[in-house]
Amino acid sequence: MTLNQLLVSNTWVRFSENGFTLTVSNDVMIAGAAGRLDIGGNAVATQKLSLVLYNSQTNRSTFSVGGNLTLAAGSQLWLYSVQTNATTRTMGGLISVTQTITVASNAWICPVSHLTNGGSPLIHARISSF
Repeated sequence: MTLNQLLVSNTWVRFSENGFTLTVSNDVMIAGAAGRLDIGGNAVATQKLSLVLYNSQTNRSTFSVGGNLTLAAGSQLWLYSVQTNATTRTMGGLISVTQTITVASNAWICPVSHLTNGGSPLIHARISSF
């Protein structure tokens, strides 16, 4: 899916399709206490009396932002990794941001590793100095 810009405000949006790619050519804003964007996460497991969302699929998901990624207070971004024990896979998922990532107070970027096979998402972003 390709978009010019994206605003997720006070709602939970989840794209759980196998190998889902979300490309936003400009800025992304996730806002509000209920603002949450999930990439991946198609299955549920029980761990220590709680339910855990994870990705049981085979193809990694990718979230690419051509501009800035902003998480306002209380919002969340989750990326769920696929397994990576195969020799051909270098990461279980990818968040790539061309410009700046801003994470406000009480906002979270949550890269979720695969439950059993070690896959972890990679976050690729520009480094800025102060």
